[in-house]
Formats: sequence, structure tokens, C-alpha cells
Amino acid sequence: MSIKNIFSKIKFFMKANSPDILLGVGIAGTVAGTIIACIATSKVPEKKKEFESRVEDIHESVNEKEIVPDNELKKALTKEYVRFGFDLVKLYAPAVIIEGLSIYSIFGSSRILKKRSAIAMAAYATLKRSYDEYRKRVADKFGEDAEKEIRYSIEKDDSVVDENGEPVKVVDKKDLYTHSPYAMIFDETNQAWVKDPTGRKFFLLSVQNQLNNQLQANGYLFLNDVYKALGFPETKAGQIVGWLYRPDDPTYHGDGFVDFGMYTGASQLKRDFINGYEPAIILDFNVDGDILNLTNTLRDTKTIISKYMPDYNK
Repeated sequence: MSIKNIFSKIKFFMKANSPDILLGVGIAGTVAGTIIACIATSKVPEKKKEFESRVEDIHESVNEKEIVPDNELKKALTKEYVRFGFDLVKLYAPAVIIEGLSIYSIFGSSRILKKRSAIAMAAYATLKRSYDEYRKRVADKFGEDAEKEIRYSIEKDDSVVDENGEPVKVVDKKDLYTHSPYAMIFDETNQAWVKDPTGRKFFLLSVQNQLNNQLQANGYLFLNDVYKALGFPETKAGQIVGWLYRPDDPTYHGDGFVDFGMYTGASQLKRDFINGYEPAIILDFNVDGDILNLTNTLRDTKTIISKYMPDYNK
């Protein structure tokens, strides 16, 4: 494994776990700052004793000279008070700086969590709106009963009827296919679209292959990376949704590859696009989900390194 790949994985790990890292730094800094402040406080009596000794020397010097202008006495005393204050600042400055950075880290962690929560809620709202609109269209066209049959993947089998002659047996439907809220339409409005049908198809396949190589090299890929490569606008959900590449992790059940869905569903429109008869296609992406939260379940750095960076210690 190259140094570049190692740093790429570390960068992703830091980004995925940044709220926990900042919170941990903040807590550790608060404790360290308190300890340093206590140590500084223990040194205050010594500094105070030195200050009082210097002030006493000034007064003794004044008594020896018998007559000293008030302005010179005030000037000498002011100098010592300033010096004493500066000594206290030097004692407590490290504690104050560490405490300040710790508070900033804690607030930074909270800010990142709030931002991710807002993005997740926006993604959920988009998904729910798409789902509700789909249900409404089905209900308007086929009726409420048909919508329920489709929603719960059931259908009635006429071969079995009840005493009233109504079908009663229920079987699963296996061929239902709907688009996710992350789907995009690739057509002539896209800057990467070309007139040549073969060119359109091979462009999409080459980008898909390139992104799979990137996924395998870095170990992760965000949906916005895909949108950017295809000329689509980035989205809030695309900042957290994507793919992970974990071939050696038996607990991870993602696909481990990027698929634009060009050959998924076997619809007539897709067949026509592949064969060059249709200029546009709906691209639907097989994202694993919120990969930041998926990574956050793995909190032990040593586990991360041993599982996903096996060559790190070689």
C-alpha cells in the first residue's frame, strides 16, 4: 500500500470521525488546562513573595535616601506591580490558551454534528417526499387497494378463493423496480452529453470504471464525487452518502463497487439507450448509505488500521 493511499484513508477517517475527535480533544484539553492552572496557582505564593520582597527593598531604599520625590516612588512601585502582573499572566497563559482551544473544539464538534444532522434530515425529507409522491401517483392511477398491494409487495392468486369466491392467497412480487431519490437524468442538457450514441454509452462506462478505481484506491467515495464527474450539481445528501470499499471486513455488507444502474431493471428505455435508439437515460446509483455514520461505528483506531490498512506495519 502506497503512502498516498495511507494518507487518503487517514484523511477520510479523520473527516468521518471529526466530531468525536474534536470532542475528545476538547475534554482532554479541559482536563490538561485545569491541571496546568493548578500548577500555576501553586507557584503564585512564590511569585507574590518575590514581589513583596522587591517592594520592601524599594521602601528601604527610600528610607535610606530620606527624601525621594513622590513621582519616582510611584514609578518604581508601578513598575513592580506591572512586573508582578506579567508574572501572573505568564503563569496562567498556557492554561487559558489550552482551555480556550478546548472550548472551541467542543463547540466545533457540536457544530459539525448539527450540520450532519441537518443534511441527514434533508436527505430523509427528500426520500420521504419522493416516496409519498410515488404512492400518490400509484393510488391516483390504480386506486388505494392497488397501491397497498404494490407497497407491501403482494398480489392475489386467483387459484385460491374463499367462501365468497374472492382470491385469498398472497405471494411475493419480485420484479418491482423504482428509482431512488439520488437518481439523475443524463440527457442533452448535460455538458458531457454527445450526439454519438456509442460515445454517450462509453463515456458513462468509462466514468463508472474510473470511479470504481478511485473507490478501491481511497477506500471511500462520496455521491457528490460521482455527480461532479458526470456534470451534475452537487447536493447536501451527496456530502454524506456514498460507497465504502471494505473487502476484508466481514461485518460490512455494502456492494463495494459503483453502479450507475444502466443495466439494472431491464426497462425498455434503458435498452433503447444502450442500443443507441434513446438519447437519454435515468442513472440510479447503488450507494451504500450514510458512509460517515457507517465509519463512525468503528471507533478504535487500531482496529481501523489493522482491518483497512493491513500493510501499514509491514
